Amino acid sequence: MCGHALNITVHERLDRMEDGLENSTLPETQKALLEASIRHSELLGEMRMQHRAVVETDPTWTPETGLLEFLYSYFPSRRIAVEGQWWNADGLRRFGYEVVTPGGGGIDAVLTMGSQESLAGTVASGSRMIAVSPDSGNGADLVKTLRAAGFPWRIVIHAVPDGSAFHANASSGPAGTAFFFADYALFAQALTWCTAVLPRTICVPGRG
Repeated sequence: MCGHALNITVHERLDRMEDGLENSTLPETQKALLEASIRHSELLGEMRMQHRAVVETDPTWTPETGLLEFLYSYFPSRRIAVEGQWWNADGLRRFGYEVVTPGGGGIDAVLTMGSQESLAGTVASGSRMIAVSPDSGNGADLVKTLRAAGFPWRIVIHAVPDGSAFHANASSGPAGTAFFFADYALFAQALTWCTAVLPRTICVPGRG
């Protein structure tokens, strides 16, 4: 409704400008330039309305899997350690990842249910990212522990009534799947993807 009203207003303005041009005493060159500017504005408006892409995705797609698929190109070895059934190991293999069990070396990332053993192994393996499932992905103790272990940057993807949203580096906020980063460049890429795909939750201190 508002967009339609705005379009009508713009066209009405353009029509009035054209009527004014026909009755004006401007030099022909200035008239031509102004007419070209009017048509350019009309063309841009039409392009905004027409050039929109709608893509159907896999019904099993989630923001978490989408982010992991995007980050594939930014991991050097593409080896990911997976703990627990919450993570879809078969999906990760389809993206091209080598899926291994936690505890080895040379791992880019660990996807875990949050067990202390897995987290300790992640730090020892030199991983660049830890992803923790929604059940334990936003606890204050976990955040403190991983910051101290060298994972200071965090993105949390959480549920909202109409889908998913995210917050980043917030001291508090809705619980969800938490991605902790030891590498700022990797965090920046993940943040860029989340900003493009998901609405952002702004967490502000309560007033109670």
